[in-house]
Amino acid sequence: MKSLIALTGFAAYCGFSYATRGITEIPKIHNLADGSDKKDSKTLKLMSLNIAHGRGTSINHQLFMKRKKLKYNLDKISTVLQRERPHFCALQESDARTFYSNELHQSRYLAEKSNISSCIQGRHVNGMNFIYGTALLADKKIQDPLSIAFDFKPPNPTKGVVIANTEFAGQSIDIVSIHLDFMRNKLRISQIETLMNILNERKNPPLIMGDFNSEWSDKCTMKLLCEELKLKTWEPKKKLSTFPKLKKRLDWILIPKDFNFSSFKVLNDKLSDHQPIVAEISL
Repeated sequence: MKSLIALTGFAAYCGFSYATRGITEIPKIHNLADGSDKKDSKTLKLMSLNIAHGRGTSINHQLFMKRKKLKYNLDKISTVLQRERPHFCALQESDARTFYSNELHQSRYLAEKSNISSCIQGRHVNGMNFIYGTALLADKKIQDPLSIAFDFKPPNPTKGVVIANTEFAGQSIDIVSIHLDFMRNKLRISQIETLMNILNERKNPPLIMGDFNSEWSDKCTMKLLCEELKLKTWEPKKKLSTFPKLKKRLDWILIPKDFNFSSFKVLNDKLSDHQPIVAEISL
């Protein structure tokens, strides 16, 4: 009986994942603040955080949280955004609309609350009144947006990336927010290969931030990206934890080799099951 129940539950989960598989599209840029681009600076400040659908550090699913609690958790994230003032913040597990959040658009809410100029939201899970995925908050002018939903491979819901183009130090660069599968390294490699093909077509140096669900190793996705796209990351072999539950470094910022890290830190703020990471880079 237990095996039958487990099999039924697994089949239902696969069915949900298939019914809500995401879409690849040119997403809307939500221009929110007054629109004045930040003055050109010699450094870019970057931040990445898996916001876990706004459930904070609770072990309870967001389905069982009231809208008031979800907004409270998002307001804590906004406080950190206002303190750190990144030019770009990559978000993962950001809800655009779900029945349990009363259609609270989380990336837009965070941008408006933090007085950030614009945001892009991916629809990497899309169906049955669930819309969520990776997102990008931008406090510099952005253009040429793209949202990619990776191919659906059961049992898990689809993951994806959002990309936008900006200008920095006289260069055209792409800013990428990414979320990879948490179960299978082979699938993560496939997802990375999809991203590399897209970025090679765009022909702009990329800054890639997000939840890679992988640590640094010979077979890891970050190493493949760095080798193929001529990128680097901050002290890849340094023992850090961005996912305290497992004491693993799953969140990364990758930059072109001709850029430099001016600083890098894992913030102590308890905003979700992931720790936010922040870096300043220069050319």
